[in-house]
Amino acid sequence: LSHTLPMSTSGGAPSPQHNFTAQVTRLIGRDWAVERLCNLLQQEDVRLVTLVGPGGSGKTRLAQYVARKLVDSFAHGAWFVALSTMSDPTQMPMSIIQALNIQSMPNLTPLQSLITTLKNKQLLLVLDNFEQLQAATSVLDELLTGVPGLTVLVTSRVILRLYGERKLSVPPLDVPDAHIVLDKAELAQY
Repeated sequence: LSHTLPMSTSGGAPSPQHNFTAQVTRLIGRDWAVERLCNLLQQEDVRLVTLVGPGGSGKTRLAQYVARKLVDSFAHGAWFVALSTMSDPTQMPMSIIQALNIQSMPNLTPLQSLITTLKNKQLLLVLDNFEQLQAATSVLDELLTGVPGLTVLVTSRVILRLYGERKLSVPPLDVPDAHIVLDKAELAQY
């Protein structure tokens, strides 16, 4: 698969696209969350889902797993945008543009370019570590309003409080009591 967002739909529907890296380990202990998240993201009226939980609870891993699983459900694929190193909310549109490998348009702001380019696209966008850019909620709201075919999956330590947002809590995985000796079958449940 190419890792570039298809800009034209001439000649039939483009192949589903993504920019996710291959996973080398399997996802464990999250079957309930995978099922719930897949169901949410495939509902027509759900456009924003926020995975909320403490740092290290597995939000990013869960989001990537589900997005890879659903890439064929979105005509223009599923795309991952890491926000963990970003501190300026105004840079979020440019980070999305770079992740999608699209060009910013002359005489338009990055957000306007993004909305113009994506206006007729249908894709899933994963925004990871959104708590870093809490002030960018208005940018995200404008993007969702301007791109009707956009569905956004956010990982964050806090909810965004945007209209239509659906929240899914991601608690840390259970760990066994260190004082109890368990056999392999019992350990496999953790």
